[in-house]
Amino acid sequence: VFHNTGTMDVQSGTLVLSGGGTSTGSFTGTGTLEFGGGAHTLTSTSSITTSNVVFSMGTADLAGTYNPTGSSTTVSGGTAHFTGTVTNVGALNLSGGTLSFSSGDAISAPTLAISGGTLTGSDNITVSGSTTWTGGTMSGMGTTTTAGGLTLSGSADKTLTRPLINQGAATWSGSGNILTGSGDFTNQAGATFHIQNNLAYSGSGSFTNAGALAKSSSGTTTFSTSFDNSGSVVVSGGTLVLSGGGTHTGSFTAESGATLEFGGGTMELNTGASLTGAGALLI
Repeated sequence: VFHNTGTMDVQSGTLVLSGGGTSTGSFTGTGTLEFGGGAHTLTSTSSITTSNVVFSMGTADLAGTYNPTGSSTTVSGGTAHFTGTVTNVGALNLSGGTLSFSSGDAISAPTLAISGGTLTGSDNITVSGSTTWTGGTMSGMGTTTTAGGLTLSGSADKTLTRPLINQGAATWSGSGNILTGSGDFTNQAGATFHIQNNLAYSGSGSFTNAGALAKSSSGTTTFSTSFDNSGSVVVSGGTLVLSGGGTHTGSFTAESGATLEFGGGTMELNTGASLTGAGALLI
């Protein structure tokens, strides 16, 4: 057990705290601080300004100031729960465990990489650079905004139960489905969403396209959630199935050899909507 009421200066290398403890003091330095096990409580007077921080096992409740001065916050196991003042997080890397932001602050990160585990909490998270999602879960009441590009890839399914807003160029490839539960995906005006697989987007969430959505892969991609389109949808390969209903004021284009299928639900094509192309429309 490690209690800190003073100053712990991690000057180089990595300091691993694996026995739990209570801290009211500060952790500083240019090295890496790792919470490797046990139950850690960092009170409102505590602060972390080490270069990098790793959460690998155990639980860490952080009610103080969090401002790593280096490059990253990494969660590979255990639980990291932020309720204090979050000034900076660096690059966010989540491969296991739980990363929860409920500080009341708007969280900004240069990059986000999720290959496993759960990202959750009530705070809104904005990623200015690339977001890579190959597995794991995004949950909680907060919104994740990807401003610098979104890559959905890998073989694992992704679970979305929080709002996700794409503002850049998104691609969906690999062999992992997207499973939603009250998680609404919005492809904003000016953004792109390129489908390069034959998978399923399913659950109780919704997909809203106000930008440009394109499907180029052969085979069938199915959206069984509500799908609303006020932008443009272009199917240049295979079949795009919309089976969850939706409201549309945008355009749909099925190019030669491709198929757009309305496969279920109530589809409302209102004023401004259009269906064009040399491909096939299946109802």
